[in-house]
Amino acid sequence: MINLIETESDYIKNLCFLDEYWRTVGNEHSQSNKARNKHFESLNHFISNKIGNGISECKMPCQYRETGKKWDINFPDRNVAIEYKSVTSSSIKKQKYNRIEEALGSAVDIKETQPEYKLGYIMVFAFTEETDTMTNSKNIILNAFDKLVKNGHYDFFCPLQTNGIGKHKELMKEYSFDKFIKEIMSI
Repeated sequence: MINLIETESDYIKNLCFLDEYWRTVGNEHSQSNKARNKHFESLNHFISNKIGNGISECKMPCQYRETGKKWDINFPDRNVAIEYKSVTSSSIKKQKYNRIEEALGSAVDIKETQPEYKLGYIMVFAFTEETDTMTNSKNIILNAFDKLVKNGHYDFFCPLQTNGIGKHKELMKEYSFDKFIKEIMSI
């Protein structure tokens, strides 16, 4: 949970919610905790409290998925839905294009039925180590998401990297966490 001793600006600047990622999944990246979506619970709680009236794990109607698509958090009063995804050092090489295609498909699917919706995506690179191959894969994802925003598929993007408890950073100045939150709150 959120450490109430920290100020909100420290919480945002230090990306403290990412500490909970490591406490939940551990260095082994536990799939069972990720499958229950507990690794981003602290992030979800913070964003919901900051922006207000968020619905977690909200299934929204789509054009191509009969059963709808679950978004990590939906703000129906603002017409904003946000997805969180992580990619690990062991999976990035294989998953880079899957993450891009999944994000594009989800955006097209929702905007076909609800074009007024604004979409956000938080990508967390959770690396216990980093090689040149991983850095190249990460850059492919970052460049693709930059295009997804510039081409109007997503309205907000925030790429973050965490290498362990207390070891977090924003990856692109133009897509900072603070800017991500402020842009949503301005709607």
